[in-house]
Amino acid sequence: MFARLRQRHWVYRALLDLAASTPAELSREAVSERRSRLLSFLARSLESLEPSPASVRRLARAALDHLFDREINRESSTPLRDLLSYSIRHDELVADELSSCVSEMIASGDASSRAHGLGLILELPWISRFSAYSFGCGSSGVRAREGI
Repeated sequence: MFARLRQRHWVYRALLDLAASTPAELSREAVSERRSRLLSFLARSLESLEPSPASVRRLARAALDHLFDREINRESSTPLRDLLSYSIRHDELVADELSSCVSEMIASGDASSRAHGLGLILELPWISRFSAYSFGCGSSGVRAREGI
């Protein structure tokens, strides 16, 4: 049983690595489309593949990075939307990682990153499982960084 679980974790990590890669022979648009499809697949497979907490956190960051990649098509939100829809057993972990990402974005010296982070705070609370407490009202959230 443990061997199967380790194998699933390995496959999940390998697919995350593949999503992060940028093959030279593919156009920027093709890389983005491939990344979107892989991240969406991984998000929809969370419950069946049971990845490690580190892989779930990595997926959350990758989905957020993909959302804000400036040179991609309109489907950039699909991986994050799928992650938020399919992370039922991992919702606290995903919320914690997204909260960390948003905090980092707001603390960034880059005006664009700050704007994206603040926009996420406004956009994500409408998702019932990822309520406002996850993105700033808790002791470890954005509000705790009042000096920003």
